[in-house]
Amino acid sequence: MIYQCNNFPPGQYSFPFSFKTFEGWPASFNYYTPAKKGVISYHMVAAIEPISPQFQIQGGREIILRETRLVQGQMKESNGSITSCCCINKGITTSRMSFAKDGYTPGELVQMIIEVDNTQCTANINTITISVTNQVTLRSGQGASTSDSRTFFTKVVNGVPAGSAYIVKFRLSRVRKP
Repeated sequence: MIYQCNNFPPGQYSFPFSFKTFEGWPASFNYYTPAKKGVISYHMVAAIEPISPQFQIQGGREIILRETRLVQGQMKESNGSITSCCCINKGITTSRMSFAKDGYTPGELVQMIIEVDNTQCTANINTITISVTNQVTLRSGQGASTSDSRTFFTKVVNGVPAGSAYIVKFRLSRVRKP
């Protein structure tokens, strides 16, 4: 079917178009459970002004928007006073957890270093548990909210004897959905 175009001679035309996303736009998101659904999506559509009301050309596609984050190393330190069942002070244990950066893409290797300093404590640390948990909170415009939490991965490693220090180097390369 060929239509007469008053403004353009026959041929192929290209109309470059670009725009800048705004800071603060939330990232694209899909979350489904049997009882809940949460979606943030962006679509770009181009429509050609119709020659007649019966004729319209339109095309589009989804745009995936990723969250912008300052990617830098992270370190968290915490101290805990250890007491026995009779409230007897056993000393202080210090732990430091560090990551190479704070943002990762799917399939990327996550490396974490856990340092446990138990040199100032007379009690054994029996185990160290490492887990990856996903927390999703969905909130409606009316203020109702619901949350789901899923643990995708758990690993238990040996603890740290009293009076010693230990470093755990942990690499997580693939996590499967439960």
